[in-house]
Amino acid sequence: GYLCGSLTARIGRCMLFKTKHKNEQQEKTMNKINVRNKILFFVMIATFGLMPKAMLANGTKAVKAITGKHTRVVWIQDQDKSGSGASGKFKLMGFDSQDGKGERAILPDIDNYHKPLFTPDGKRIVFSNIDKNKNYVVNFDGSGLHELGNGQVADVWGDPKTGIVWLYVAYPFGDNQWRNVQRIQLDHPEKKESVWNKTEITVDNFQLSRDGKYASGQFPWPHMGIANLVNGTWKKLGKGCWSSMAPDNSYLGWVFDGPHRNVTMTTLDGEKQWLVNINGTPSIKVYEVYHPRWTNNVYYMTLTGPYMVGHRANKIRGGGQSVEIYLAKFNKTLTKIDYWAKVTENKRADFYHDAWIEGGEKVAFAGLPK
Repeated sequence: GYLCGSLTARIGRCMLFKTKHKNEQQEKTMNKINVRNKILFFVMIATFGLMPKAMLANGTKAVKAITGKHTRVVWIQDQDKSGSGASGKFKLMGFDSQDGKGERAILPDIDNYHKPLFTPDGKRIVFSNIDKNKNYVVNFDGSGLHELGNGQVADVWGDPKTGIVWLYVAYPFGDNQWRNVQRIQLDHPEKKESVWNKTEITVDNFQLSRDGKYASGQFPWPHMGIANLVNGTWKKLGKGCWSSMAPDNSYLGWVFDGPHRNVTMTTLDGEKQWLVNINGTPSIKVYEVYHPRWTNNVYYMTLTGPYMVGHRANKIRGGGQSVEIYLAKFNKTLTKIDYWAKVTENKRADFYHDAWIEGGEKVAFAGLPK
């Protein structure tokens, strides 16, 4: 089975092993990889000065400091003391940089919530309920909750020409498998269109470009690529997990590495690729991070960490109460992270996040240096 332990489909599908012997071999290999990555990370710091410039104070002040804009974050919070993500008992949580309330529950009920995402205006949240195999939308203040039909949320996208907001939905079959991506008008869910049926996908990692022509994803895991939604083709660009698509029209994507400490950025054609370390904040140190996702602003991403529970080299399956939400700001060339803000501070494990930054939909990548 998948080496995700108690996390199973909740926070990872990492590596596939067939025998106990292979498990042991893989663990030894991962230990070597982790040692190598730690050495590489400190060499990078010593040689190139790549330690992020600052880890700012936690919460509202930190978020305001690195975005300078109205910012909202949404996520699910494990209500089980283990923090493993296996219980299916979550709260839908939110954060707003302007209202002074800090972390708060969007909905009062505990349920098996999954993958909450903001609508383009930051006013509503779409999410799935795994137990019910249904999708929902709710206002950020918790009002206006209503159902949107079956399946699981893959992405939400606003058409820049028409202003219509579309919910992209994939339909599960078997164990950790999804197919037949459709899009549904958020305000008219009876209106549906087929989007992708060429391959299976991994629902957690399907993300569109601003113009809606391309989507990054796993087709399926661990095959990362970018799909052309206009002509129905896709190009494999790497192996790994938690791919993400730049929210502008640069058509950049990334794939997350096995040690869960770096992403490899890639251009649409795969001709240019470069490594970016994403666990460099002092409070995460050398531990694993997870759920890396671009925000609606190409210069910001969110992630969770640190993952410290368990005895194996790969610890994301353990979750843990130390797992918090972080917001990170890239430099202008997307080659390193300059600033960090720790969004949450609690004794619960926080997973599956999205962030909305005011005006992010107008920001475009300036381009790589010549």
